[in-house]
Amino acid sequence: MKLNQEEISQLVYERFTGTISEEDNAYLDQALATNEEYRQLYEQIIAGLQAQKIDALVRDIDEESAWKRVKTQLDSPPEHRTYPLMKRVLSYAAVALLALSAGLYIFHLKSAKEPQLLAANPNRIQLQLASGEKVNIDSSAKVIYAGNVKLNASTKLLSFKSTASKSTALNLLVIPKTVTYRVILADGTAIMLNSSSKLRFPLNFGGPNREVYLEGEAYFEVAKNPKRPFIVHTPLTDIKVLGTTFNVSAYGPSAVTTSLIEGSVSTSAKNKKEFKLKPGMQAVYSSGRGFSRNTFQTEEVVSWMKGVYNFHATPLQDIAPIVERWFDVKVHFASSSVAALKFTGIIDKGQSLQVFLHNLKATADINAVVEQGQMTFSGP
Repeated sequence: MKLNQEEISQLVYERFTGTISEEDNAYLDQALATNEEYRQLYEQIIAGLQAQKIDALVRDIDEESAWKRVKTQLDSPPEHRTYPLMKRVLSYAAVALLALSAGLYIFHLKSAKEPQLLAANPNRIQLQLASGEKVNIDSSAKVIYAGNVKLNASTKLLSFKSTASKSTALNLLVIPKTVTYRVILADGTAIMLNSSSKLRFPLNFGGPNREVYLEGEAYFEVAKNPKRPFIVHTPLTDIKVLGTTFNVSAYGPSAVTTSLIEGSVSTSAKNKKEFKLKPGMQAVYSSGRGFSRNTFQTEEVVSWMKGVYNFHATPLQDIAPIVERWFDVKVHFASSSVAALKFTGIIDKGQSLQVFLHNLKATADINAVVEQGQMTFSGP
């Protein structure tokens, strides 16, 4: 079997977009199983396509709508504005200036040369194989063998070949604080894992379903296979798909949020009716209240993959877990009233913690003290 690079690229693209025929899909599987060069090319193309799609989603911000939101804020009486923590004169000037210059209402202070407030997190990504062997994924690329399966691991991506084995034994991938990581499973499904997340997965999908287990947050690009549903198990819910794009946030012990970007999914919980979603809809499950359905802005949900979180009038207590995961600090509040204070702006992982704290002080007059990995927020 001899294919040129253009032919392989075309087949990989068709698989990624779900337009590949069953015959070509089987042909591609055989080619990848017998030729290491094809497999490496496949992984490069899939990673590139996923990165392009993520970039397009994050950059697809409607500037006209953003300006309308800003104008509504500026035209409304002061008591009706949704950023009560900003000093009024400063907030009008800052928001209007940003809207005119960038078409956005978020406060984004660019300062790549700012010194880091804290040392980088020394924790490494860890892969625990079903055999019990533990492998640290560090700064150098490496090849890991698990039985007859060869895994290629780098600082950004873990990928491996499908084999004839039907074993469904689970392997565990642990992502530490401050880090994000990409995985390409045996069926071609691409997953981006956020910091402080865990993924349990088999090296081969041997049963009628393709099943993985998630704690934390991940973005899924599921390879289409109508005959074998893909199921994501979280501590509270199960999400079932055939081939689609969605984000799952399952950090806390009491809530799971599933945001559907393309395709269709159904999510369920123990003793609860199955909940179906359409693109642009979000299912939020909480232990006490069951399921609720919301709409969402795609760029806000997936922006974490580009190292950015967007906030609009978000309480500090809801921002704190993200700050802890991304900057490896423990957050405290001087009082419950401080925890309830709201912030409109962004957290940019590419900048230092000091930049974020500067934004808080400048826009909302919120202070923070950091000592030995402990950060305490206080009011004006």
